[in-house]
Amino acid sequence: MVKKILVTFIKFLIAFGLLYWLFDSGKLDFSLILNLSPLYIIICFFVSLITIFFVSIRLKILLKGQNIISNNFYLFKISLIGLFYSTFLPGGISGDVIKSYYLLKYKKGDITKTPIFLTVIIDRLVGFHALVFLGFISNIIALFLVTDQLKHFLNLSFWIFLTINICFLLLFNTKLFYTIFNFFKSKNISILVKLFMALEVFIKNRIVYVKSFFISIVTQILSICIIFLLMKSARIDIDYIYTTIISVYTFIINIAPISPGGLGVGEIAFDNMLSIFTKQHNGASIFLAARIFYYIPSLIGIYYFIAMKR
Repeated sequence: MVKKILVTFIKFLIAFGLLYWLFDSGKLDFSLILNLSPLYIIICFFVSLITIFFVSIRLKILLKGQNIISNNFYLFKISLIGLFYSTFLPGGISGDVIKSYYLLKYKKGDITKTPIFLTVIIDRLVGFHALVFLGFISNIIALFLVTDQLKHFLNLSFWIFLTINICFLLLFNTKLFYTIFNFFKSKNISILVKLFMALEVFIKNRIVYVKSFFISIVTQILSICIIFLLMKSARIDIDYIYTTIISVYTFIINIAPISPGGLGVGEIAFDNMLSIFTKQHNGASIFLAARIFYYIPSLIGIYYFIAMKR
C-alpha cells in the first residue's frame, strides 16, 4: 500500500515537473486555451460526450460476445464513472476495475468476475489496435505529402505500425493462436494466459472483434477531431492527415505509465511532433486543452457515481 502511494506521488511530481518546465520554457501558453472560440468549445464538449457513448457501445459488443447482455445507458454511465476514476483517482482503483465492479453489480451474481474483467481488458486492447491501424493508414497517406526529410522518419514508423498490425492479424490464425496459448500455459505465465483466455472468445467469434474494432476507429477519429478543432480555433493551419498522424504518435506515447494519465508526457510529445511537421511550437497548449475536453465528461461521472451509491 505504501509502495503504491509512493509510486503515485512520484508520478504526480513528474507530471507537475513536466508541466512547470513547459510553462517556464514558454511552450505552454494558457492564454491560448483561455481564448478558444466559444463555438469550438461547445462542439468539442459534445464530440467528447459522443466519443464516450461509442466507447460504451464497443464495450456492449464485446460483452455480448461473452453472452453478457447489458443496457446501453448503464454502460454509458459506468464508462463516465470509469473515466472519473482514471482521471482524478489514479494509482488507486483504476477505471477498468470500477467498470468491472459495476458490471458485476448490474448482473447480480449471474456471472463470475473473470469474463467481465477480461472483456474490459480486451476493450483496451481493441482500442490500441485501432489506434495503431489508424496510424498505419495516416502514415501511408502522409508519405505522399511530406518533404524528403520527413519521409525518413515516416518510413521508420511505417514499418513499426505495419509490424504491430501484422502481430494482431496473426493472432487470428487459429493454429498459431493455440500454439502460443499452450506455450504460455506450459510456462505458467498467468497474466498472458488470462489475456489469451479472453482473446479465445473472439478468435471463435471474429465478427465481434471486427465490429468493436471499427467502433474503436470511430472513437479515435472523434478524439483526433477535438484536437483538429482546437487547432482551427487557435488559427493553426494544419492538414487533417498531419493532425491524425501527430495525434496517433502522441496517444501512443501518452500510454507510457510515467505520470498520471500521461499528463505532461503527452504535451511534450505533441509539441515536438507538431514542430517537426509544421515548425510551430504551441502544441503543448493544444494538447492540454484537448486533454481538458477528454476529462470534462468525467465530471458527469461524479453525478452518476453518487446517484448509483444511493
